Amino acid sequence: LKNNILLLLIIFFGFSALTYKIDQIPPAVYTDEAAIGVNALSILQTGRDEYGQPFPINFKLFGTFSPGLFIYLQTIPIKLLGLNPFSIRILSVISILLISLVLGIKFGPLISLIFIFTPWTFFNARLGYETTFAFALISVGLLFYRRPTLSFFLISLSTYAGHNQRFLAPLYIALIYLVFYHIVTGK
Repeated sequence: LKNNILLLLIIFFGFSALTYKIDQIPPAVYTDEAAIGVNALSILQTGRDEYGQPFPINFKLFGTFSPGLFIYLQTIPIKLLGLNPFSIRILSVISILLISLVLGIKFGPLISLIFIFTPWTFFNARLGYETTFAFALISVGLLFYRRPTLSFFLISLSTYAGHNQRFLAPLYIALIYLVFYHIVTGK
C-alpha cells in the first residue's frame, strides 16, 4: 500500500512537472507537431486529411507517410480542448506516464521516478510526436511479456503509431516468444 501511494504521488508530481507551461515551453509548436494537429482537426471536421484523402492509414504530412494511429487519437484532446499546443502535446505526456506507471508497478516507485525525470524522457514527453506514443506502446508491450497475447497486441499496435516499430515489433515478438515464453514455460 505504501508503494502504491508513493507511486501515485510520483505520477501526480510527474504529470504536474511535464505539463507545467507545456504550451509555452518549448516556446513554439514545431512544424511536425503542427502538421499532426492540423491533420487531426481536419479528420475531426471533415473525415479527410489535409490533402483530401478520406481516413488514411498513413498520413502524407511532409512526405513521411506517418502511420495514423497517433493522429486519430489526437482528435480526442483536440475535440475536448481545441487546437492548441497543450492539446497537441498531452498525449505524449500521458504516454510517458503510462510507461512510468507500469515500470513503477513492476519494479518499484524509484524506477518510475528515474524514468520520468530522465532528460530524454522529460524532453520527449513535452513534444507532440507520434514516436513517443509508439515508444509507449512497444515499451508497455515488452513489460507485459508474461502475458503474450496482451504483449503481442500492444507491440503490433505500435506499428500503426511509428515507423521504427515496423522493424522492431517482429523482432520483439520473436524474442518474447522464444526467450521469455517458449523457453521459460517449456511450451
